[in-house]
Amino acid sequence: MTTTAKILGSQPAYARPASLDNTGSSHQDGDRHVDEADGLTKREAFAMAALQGWAVTPAGMDTDIKIGVKWCVELADALLAELAKEG
Repeated sequence: MTTTAKILGSQPAYARPASLDNTGSSHQDGDRHVDEADGLTKREAFAMAALQGWAVTPAGMDTDIKIGVKWCVELADALLAELAKEG
């Protein structure tokens, strides 16, 4: 996997920035505590989506889970590599 694909894959898939309190201050400045949430990485989200699709197919139901999981991660990596290409 290229460096660009690795960076892309490690970025948050469903990131939520720190929220502002009702005064317009971030949680670092105000009295309220509002967490940031990174959630899954893009690589994890892509692999999860592939696994969800694979698991409900006849092949997924008849294949060793370790093989399916490896395939789903490889699919996520291939998607990240393609997205990293400049084009």
